[in-house]
Amino acid sequence: MRDERPEHPRDDVRDDRSGDRHGGRRGDRHPGVAGREVRVNRPRREAAARRIMEQSPPRVPPDLCAEAVRRGGRMLRRRTAARRLMWLLLAAAAVAFAVWALTVQPWVEPPSETTPPVTGWEGW
Repeated sequence: MRDERPEHPRDDVRDDRSGDRHGGRRGDRHPGVAGREVRVNRPRREAAARRIMEQSPPRVPPDLCAEAVRRGGRMLRRRTAARRLMWLLLAAAAVAFAVWALTVQPWVEPPSETTPPVTGWEGW
């Protein structure tokens, strides 16, 4: 029996999920039919691609475009509403901060609490 080898080492298909620690370079194999491992080379891949391309395309539902437009419009309306809500919350937070700052005036130095104010010493 003759071992089938590809014409070029890169003609193999690498299965990235195989967990091969060599990056798939040593014996690029994937599970085949009935548990056998089958080496996939370029002619087999091309034949499989030709078979797929020769098949009739899948049927598309007639209302697919209208449904996509409807869903897209709904998504845009939701995004616009969410954006407006976020701007409204930001404006409310800015107003609340401004009211707090004008009420509390955190930039003013608080009165000293360690010593009482001195009064009535001018007459001594």
